[in-house]
Amino acid sequence: MTMKYFLGLDIGGTKTACVLADEHGELCRARAGSAKVLRIGKAEAAMHLKEVLDEVSEKGGVALAEVTASCIGTSGAAVPEVTEWLREHMAKWVGGSLSLLGDEIITLDAAFPGEPGVVVIAGTGSNVIGRGRDGKTTGAGGWGPALADEGSGNLLGQQALRNAFAAVNAGEEPLGNRIIELPKAPERAELRDSRFGFIAHVPRGSIARGKALVTSGEKTAPCSSCHGSDLRGSGDIPPLIGRSPSYLFRQLNDIKIGARTGPHVDPMRQVAVLDDSEMIAIAAYLAAQRP
Repeated sequence: MTMKYFLGLDIGGTKTACVLADEHGELCRARAGSAKVLRIGKAEAAMHLKEVLDEVSEKGGVALAEVTASCIGTSGAAVPEVTEWLREHMAKWVGGSLSLLGDEIITLDAAFPGEPGVVVIAGTGSNVIGRGRDGKTTGAGGWGPALADEGSGNLLGQQALRNAFAAVNAGEEPLGNRIIELPKAPERAELRDSRFGFIAHVPRGSIARGKALVTSGEKTAPCSSCHGSDLRGSGDIPPLIGRSPSYLFRQLNDIKIGARTGPHVDPMRQVAVLDDSEMIAIAAYLAAQRP
């Protein structure tokens, strides 16, 4: 009798988690960066989705074509751009059927499988959903950062930035050893309008320090050894220059602490020798280069 295999994916604003199981239970898990196309763009989302799928396939010893059914939970599941993109890419890489659900639905069913209950989600975004004894569900929130998302990481981050810059402007607090990014047009950024960029504030001298770390091999191998001589990527290796410095720092830190795993990450383990100020400097230098 042929074994059936199942994939479950939770695609959030900062990470993608994946579980591979068979008819007897869980086989393995993997995690990569966000595959949320409305947040990071299609090219990067595709890279992260492929990375997490390849990792569970390798760990579980199961070819993706052998998967019987997959279920993806993600915010924006009602947006055609999101669903069409996910269906297209999953069909290219994974066999079997595909179910797409809102992240609030998979959270509710994980916490209260088939039972009444209420779930409050406060991640990158926020949402509330409840199910009564009659099986009917009702929700509140989940309208996105432009309209609501009270209590979300996105809103808390915006409030923190406003407070930090208010303090800097008032002469109360120096920038210190931090990266702070602000949208050039806040009202358009909240609507995810990619035509308007961000301005990054980094510690004085960090760009020059970052150049030395990136190019000299002072503490790790030069970045060009994997990412190409111009740091614009090579094959499956992504580009580095012109990226958000906050994003670059987060990726370096996730690799350093072991939050990101897999064959594509293994060559990056050497970043464990870097401290926060060095990772900030590397991110500042790479972000300052024209893509």
